[in-house]
Amino acid sequence: MTNIRWGIIGTGSIATAFAHSIKYSDNSSLVAVHGRNEKKLGDFCKKFEVEAINESNNLFTANHIDAVYIATPHSTHYDYCLSAIIKYFLTSRFKF
Repeated sequence: MTNIRWGIIGTGSIATAFAHSIKYSDNSSLVAVHGRNEKKLGDFCKKFEVEAINESNNLFTANHIDAVYIATPHSTHYDYCLSAIIKYFLTSRFKF
């Protein structure tokens, strides 16, 4: 089975729980995280030994990330999802 390389948006408790779940998965790995607070982002990335990404759009276009988990307050999901969809369709990663 293929290994899914994950990125996470957010560094709170839900993101932490998801990161722990990925750590124990046979078919997934956490590779990068985006967060608004640099201190929390740095601590999170150090704890899970992953790359810190300062711009969420860079998660959506990174070739080394297969999927992004949005672990932020519900009110922000729409904007992140819309941005992800737009970035996905505007990159060469989309194949007809």
